[in-house]
Amino acid sequence: MANPAQARQDIKLERLERSVVMQTANLRVEAAGVGINDYRINDGDLEVRAVTPAGHLYSDVRSTWRRLTPGDIALYYRFNTVVGKWLEDKMAEWEAGTLMR
Repeated sequence: MANPAQARQDIKLERLERSVVMQTANLRVEAAGVGINDYRINDGDLEVRAVTPAGHLYSDVRSTWRRLTPGDIALYYRFNTVVGKWLEDKMAEWEAGTLMR
């Protein structure tokens, strides 16, 4: 018979894993002194916006979500960036039917 404490721990871990998966539908990339870029998958498109180094929205168009072109996305893969790796993981999740939005 399963240990009740272990069963509760397993349930908590499963909830945490689901929560982490849901949170990874967005990606934030921070570079010291440069600023922050937020990425998201929205209706099948990869989008990006810039935010201030403090994590606040700019009052101009920099903080407006913009769709990346296939050429933009290809560069992320070509240079093996964090964004490219993240997107590759999201594509694998989508193909496996486990991507949560």
